[in-house]
Amino acid sequence: MNTGINQYVKFLTDTLGIKSILTAPEKPNSIKFVICVESLDSYQKTELDLLNKMIAALKLKSENFLILDSIAFKKQMHDFSNSKIIKLKDKPVNSDETFSARALLIQPDLKRTAWIDLQRLVKD
Repeated sequence: MNTGINQYVKFLTDTLGIKSILTAPEKPNSIKFVICVESLDSYQKTELDLLNKMIAALKLKSENFLILDSIAFKKQMHDFSNSKIIKLKDKPVNSDETFSARALLIQPDLKRTAWIDLQRLVKD
């Protein structure tokens, strides 16, 4: 794994107590949200920090969500059909997608749009 992602996983585990990032949970059916992040495995610290803030702002319980790189998600063998899939992309085009942390650092003026999208995606 990339050094940036290792730091992020360590932060989430040590600081927030999240145990299920990038690995399948013991009970996949308990996951309400799967957050698929485009190119997560290549995120740098600033991108990871913003991603963490975005997710923290949603106030989701750590046992109810899973964060995966979009490629890792496609390779998952678990059934997440009962989970809401939220896709964070650099250039979102569909209604189930919004801007990634990487895109927001490049274009900060999109933060409000991304926040509205995230709130809508969690409520839908």
